[in-house]
Amino acid sequence: MKHVIKAKYMKMLNIKKSILLSGLVLLLAGCTGNFEEFNTDPNNPTPEQTDPKFVLTATFSRTMLASTNYQNIQLLNPDIYAQFYANDLGITYNSYNQVDGGISSFWTDIVYYYLNSLNTVIRNFSDKPEYANMVQMARIWKCWLMLRATDFWGDVPYFKACDGSNEAAPYDNQKDIYYDIFTTLADAASKFDDSKINIGKQDIIFDGTNAKWIKFANSLRLRMAIRISHVDAAKAKTEAESAIAGGVVSNDAETVSILCDNSSSFSQHPIANVFSQGGFSMSKTMYNILSGLGGQPWPSSVTATTHPAIVDPRGPVMFDPTSSNSGTTNAAYMGRWTGTNPGLAATNDETSTVNNSRIGKYVYGNVNRRFYVLKYSEICFLLAEAKVRFPAWNTGSGTAEDWYKNGIRSNMAEWGITTGIDTYLANTDPNINGTTVAYTHTAGNYNTELDKIITQKWIALFPEGGWEAWSDHRRLQKPKFIPFENVNTQWFPGTYNGTDSPQNYIRRAAYPVSEQTLNKANLDNAMQSLGGVYVGYVRKPMWWDPYKEDGTLK
Repeated sequence: MKHVIKAKYMKMLNIKKSILLSGLVLLLAGCTGNFEEFNTDPNNPTPEQTDPKFVLTATFSRTMLASTNYQNIQLLNPDIYAQFYANDLGITYNSYNQVDGGISSFWTDIVYYYLNSLNTVIRNFSDKPEYANMVQMARIWKCWLMLRATDFWGDVPYFKACDGSNEAAPYDNQKDIYYDIFTTLADAASKFDDSKINIGKQDIIFDGTNAKWIKFANSLRLRMAIRISHVDAAKAKTEAESAIAGGVVSNDAETVSILCDNSSSFSQHPIANVFSQGGFSMSKTMYNILSGLGGQPWPSSVTATTHPAIVDPRGPVMFDPTSSNSGTTNAAYMGRWTGTNPGLAATNDETSTVNNSRIGKYVYGNVNRRFYVLKYSEICFLLAEAKVRFPAWNTGSGTAEDWYKNGIRSNMAEWGITTGIDTYLANTDPNINGTTVAYTHTAGNYNTELDKIITQKWIALFPEGGWEAWSDHRRLQKPKFIPFENVNTQWFPGTYNGTDSPQNYIRRAAYPVSEQTLNKANLDNAMQSLGGVYVGYVRKPMWWDPYKEDGTLK
């Protein structure tokens, strides 16, 4: 079955490559203004060309819920780097190898295709006051989209990308991109107007509630501020304090998400769409974090022949024991080592695909589950971190412990956990890494207040938040990960000793191969900051990463 899936996947990639070469050349080179001329009948305009709300609806949905892109991009890249999963589609995707099919899909299908759509709304309707709210939605969503892009690649085309100039866009410095996004988010949040057109249900995120869009913009600023706090503390302080004063997501009802259903492939949760194709095996890192945490026994309602005696109550909901559906009747609750070739694993070894837990039916079988973009629990943990690391910042009321507990309670509710939470919060039993839940209990290894905050944030970000979990680990090296057993030495050359050090984790993704031909001069200029070579640059740190390439602090 796996070979059939892989064959179908490769066939799909070949088709995509043909499309890219024949129909998306201009888009790759610089999102030129005449792209639409090749794809549109001028005598039969689509709704997207006549009303911006249709553009926004499609963009919100397809930048998140397109299941093929979710698998090729998020599942096989950030989610693996964040060690939510130990992917079971073969060592090709499991060793820091950069697979151009998925990377190119993110670049063309998600980032610059929809950046072009958003920029078109912004250009064509900014001078029309009645469309003010839609323009601000487009600006904020553009910021969210481009943050993902720059945190994935580093320097990317930004200021002149998809600007209608018919010119190939140069790559912009990540710091400059961050600074502009800060400015754009603050400005967009100030320009919503309840007296102007409200698109209502066409806004599939907030139903046209402007106040929630404002909080989303401020929450993104807070996320960004904490991200850059190690390398740009003054800017981080200014942006964090301003964002908090302006109002961030403050409860679960304000969580940024889309309610999924089963009415179409673009309204389903993408995990439900691609579950049958595999790739959702629990990592050993996940197993180590969940096992023993919180002091609660394995639930009697979940049958498993192999399982930890004590487990975080979210664990058996997040991941199911193996069953006949995944190739075995062993019913084992185990995590696989990331970077292990499943074809080499012994039949009964915990690294074997057939003996490893898979994502729970609560996620893949729940058609009414939400797809989360930014959760209230994340804001709680961001505030807790800020209060621990920067007590002089004006971050509002509440202690770090208060926000830490609020974040846990919020995430427990997301997973349907309603009992035993106070007992969980007070427990001092360590997980396999040594981290406990009780905030004031800091004895042992990997058990500082910050260890606890980031461990709980990492759990709360699962499953849609692999992007943020990967970024957190890059800047903090928390929670404790297990280095990959194998790495692809073509992409990850040099010293690799498998120790838990920043130098042994991937820091960025490769640029699409197509950029080396379609936008080579601009890419070559960008590569100079990475050493000017197209080998091993995935080990180079981001601007906001406090660690050097060799693992020491900057």
